[in-house]
Amino acid sequence: MIVRASATTGSTAKGQLNTGDSSSAACTLTNGGSYSACGGSSSGWIHVTARGGGYVAERCVDWYA
Repeated sequence: MIVRASATTGSTAKGQLNTGDSSSAACTLTNGGSYSACGGSSSGWIHVTARGGGYVAERCVDWYA
């Protein structure tokens, strides 16, 4: 998944997390720009520390991996 500078698909991509990668993340949901990804649509984003810190689409986060 793409790590973005802010909680919108139009913001700068700071890097990518691949399957199997992990990162510390905030346990809060940020309401941002709408997107379609990982089998559905949402406007929820999660802040992660990976790639210098940024936001990822909450629909693509696996909290239990």
